[in-house]
Amino acid sequence: MRRFSVLLPALAPALVPLAACYDAPVAPPGAAVRPLVSYTSTLRTERGRLLAVDLLFGGRFGPGSAARPIADGVTRLFASDVVYLQAGLPIVQGRDAARAAMLALPNAATTVLSWRPLRGDVSADGKHGYTYGGTELRTANPDGTTTVDFGRYIAFWEKGGDNRWRIAAYVRNRSPAFPGEQPAGFESPTDKTYPSFPIASVAAERTMLLGVDAAFAVASISGTVADAFAAYVAPDGAALSGPEILYGPAAIHAFFDAGVPPGDQLDWTPEIADVAASGDLGFTVGNSVYRTTDETGAPLAFYSKYLTIWKKQRDGQWKFVVDGGNGSPPPAP
Repeated sequence: MRRFSVLLPALAPALVPLAACYDAPVAPPGAAVRPLVSYTSTLRTERGRLLAVDLLFGGRFGPGSAARPIADGVTRLFASDVVYLQAGLPIVQGRDAARAAMLALPNAATTVLSWRPLRGDVSADGKHGYTYGGTELRTANPDGTTTVDFGRYIAFWEKGGDNRWRIAAYVRNRSPAFPGEQPAGFESPTDKTYPSFPIASVAAERTMLLGVDAAFAVASISGTVADAFAAYVAPDGAALSGPEILYGPAAIHAFFDAGVPPGDQLDWTPEIADVAASGDLGFTVGNSVYRTTDETGAPLAFYSKYLTIWKKQRDGQWKFVVDGGNGSPPPAP
């Protein structure tokens, strides 16, 4: 990923026409579609293309989304049925609803979002993928000052029939600074191939993945949060929790072991899932609650929602490769 970041400025001019393609109308059903790029079966190539799209639109190089107000920037990449997680709101579904949620943000017309991916990967069939990285939210205030907020994001991508990558699920949360480079061993994978796993149907595999996430929640309640996360994260997995991105089972276990006192509980309910037809990559979205007590012993509950990206390991087990979320309002009485 470090080499890729260095090479991207040289590649950006060739990718500039790609940005215009995402603003063009989608071809009607049955129309001939010319692929934006020729397809190869090499996952390393397809992974690079996904990262290039994400980096280009992130605004670091070329005509990125950072040149547009937030509601007109990243939403250009959203699928029509995107699952969008905005802090302070329930789970939002659909591109129009996501754009409306962004427009309702304070100073939305003068706020721009830029980002840079740190890692990405694609499914064995090259039709689904994920990226995660750092964000910068820059707001021009009415008094002439500029406010800058940093954060992290996770995006799950799908490739449509027009060969364009679009975001199917997205979450962003805040951090005190722009994330640094990931440690060795947590860069984007370099595999040229990956096993496909036969599945009965995508619908059945979605149900199975929801069950895996539900079992993860049960482990969090029946044991400890730290042990559950360490058991379900992939060896090269990450969590967008705390002030910095946590990399690997040991760091994630240490964070939750230190941060969740005995008696506190983190529980969640998966609501939405999708899985690649190759059966090796998917996501879940759900609602979570952290239960604790105040200094008097009175119960407290903090509500949030999450996006978890799952990858089936070579032994056939689902493990998460990145997980993150943000706050939600309390559920209706």
